[in-house]
Amino acid sequence: MASGGASGGGRGAAGRVASALRVGLVRLGLAAAIVLAALIPGDAAVPSSKAVAGRLDGIWYWTMPTTPNGLVPSESWSGAASAPGGDVYVAGMDHTTNSALYRLRRGVLSYVGDARSASEAEGNWQGDEIAEKFHTRPAWQDGRVYVATLNSSTLDGAYLGRRGFHWYAYDVAASRFVDLSAGQPGGAAAPHGGLVSQVVDRANNLIYGALAPTGDLYRYDIATGESTLLGRPDYRRPYVYPGRAMWMGRDGRLYFTAGNDELEYYGAPYDPAIFNHVYSYDPATGSFGEKTTWLLHDQRAIDAAQCFTAANGDVDCYLGDNVGHVYRFRETATSRTWIHLGDIGQQAREPFGYAWVFHVFRDRKTVYVVTEKGKFFEFNLVTRAAAFIGDLKALEPSLAGKIFIYGHDARAGKRFYFSAFSRSGNALLVAIDPERLKAAIAAEGGG
Repeated sequence: MASGGASGGGRGAAGRVASALRVGLVRLGLAAAIVLAALIPGDAAVPSSKAVAGRLDGIWYWTMPTTPNGLVPSESWSGAASAPGGDVYVAGMDHTTNSALYRLRRGVLSYVGDARSASEAEGNWQGDEIAEKFHTRPAWQDGRVYVATLNSSTLDGAYLGRRGFHWYAYDVAASRFVDLSAGQPGGAAAPHGGLVSQVVDRANNLIYGALAPTGDLYRYDIATGESTLLGRPDYRRPYVYPGRAMWMGRDGRLYFTAGNDELEYYGAPYDPAIFNHVYSYDPATGSFGEKTTWLLHDQRAIDAAQCFTAANGDVDCYLGDNVGHVYRFRETATSRTWIHLGDIGQQAREPFGYAWVFHVFRDRKTVYVVTEKGKFFEFNLVTRAAAFIGDLKALEPSLAGKIFIYGHDARAGKRFYFSAFSRSGNALLVAIDPERLKAAIAAEGGG
């Protein structure tokens, strides 16, 4: 297991050491100076990387740097997420010991904190503890970016042998990554289990999370720092595949799904009567509801959600499952509607692979989808037709051996972002400008 990193405390002493060392840096060669600067706790030498342009115009990528306490982020299951002002956040992990959060700002991807270091700073890291993944997409709320841990990925009782999840937050103004669960009973948000998805109720300053492997819902009150177990619908089985994305209605109602009828690993088979539709949680009554006419494709949960809220409170959400089916949820003051808009041309994992990259720009004309095999599609939200753009693994050599994983609602300007990795070496954050890339592909004679 990786060794512990420097905590948030002791920065005064670290600063005095840094000042003394800087005096000597002017007498040293540049290479030695860089090495010493990287070893100074709290110094400006934060692990970071700059953009590398792809072979074609319209593709860029950044390497997620190794953390100060030695974590090599060889995987990235959180995907990327946007924050106001154009910053993009993404998590990296080794799926074994620890997880870290990174921020892309002004073209530089920088480490902002990791689970182990943050918990050790609060005295809330147990000797045999791990932070296998930040599976939750980073979520922005009022100057902080929130993530949570997942320490057991299988749909069985293995999670009972590990400590429950922690909520963490990066405070942008303070430049500090903190363990929010340190003050909770037992130092964890739940006795066991971890979160696979989360969504912010911005109006009420709350975060909802779905627990693996049971599908239980938790709510975190940002103001009080309290976590509450809300329960779950009657799924009539102990373990479920919780959808990787949830969404909020205009009245504070939470919507979510569960199930994946393709693989035994995901718990298949799932009873269509229970899992082929959307569920809801009403905070006003504390009760669960079923939207039995809001149907899913073969009991396949929603794994991507991108919502737009109008000034009058109306909500317009575009949603996708993990094979490329596209749905739309709309809610006004007088109605709620659910529509299946279409798909990218596959009904299961083959032939294109899982589709966990899903992006809609503010004009709401197109959904951009990238599959794990690198197949890049655009789905027209007006005509409801999909078109193949190109094979990213063939077009960009640096991506040839990567798995394209998560990214939805991660956009800045004309670019969208997602994570990619190969389970060896450091994971990548990838950016695509679809219009520039399509022009470059056309100039080469097609994808």
